[in-house]
Amino acid sequence: MKKLFTLLALTFSSIMLAQVATFDSAAASNALTAIEKSTETINKLDELRESTEKALNLVTTVNSSISTGVQVKNIFKYQADIIQNIDKIRRQVSRVDSSRRVGSYNKMVLNYISMTNDLMLKTSSVINTGVLNMNDYERINTLSDIEEKLRVLASSSARLSDKIR
Repeated sequence: MKKLFTLLALTFSSIMLAQVATFDSAAASNALTAIEKSTETINKLDELRESTEKALNLVTTVNSSISTGVQVKNIFKYQADIIQNIDKIRRQVSRVDSSRRVGSYNKMVLNYISMTNDLMLKTSSVINTGVLNMNDYERINTLSDIEEKLRVLASSSARLSDKIR
């Protein structure tokens, strides 16, 4: 019985040892090295992302400033064109015989003046940074809208000036 008991004890002890977790120090060391390298890579990628964002912001700021400058230049050019066309219309209206047509032309001129004035006031508000709470994208879009409206007014006033001749 002692032999049987000893044999059973040895069998169970070998089975129990088979279930014991083993520790591979080389694999653990390799895993730790891989984690350190991954951490370094993530830190470098984070630094790269930050520098890329700074460069992108700089390019965006420069592009929006250039774009805004061109738009403002065009806005003032269209305003000058409208004023010049209104001056031509007023001179030509003085030669028109029909008082009804003169009244109609004067209403159109007053409309051009009013619309141009409103758009220029809006331009001034958009250009002055502290007046409206806008980001660059909104500012550029608003200036583009004003620029287009003034372009249409300049074209319309030029056509009216040519029509009166």
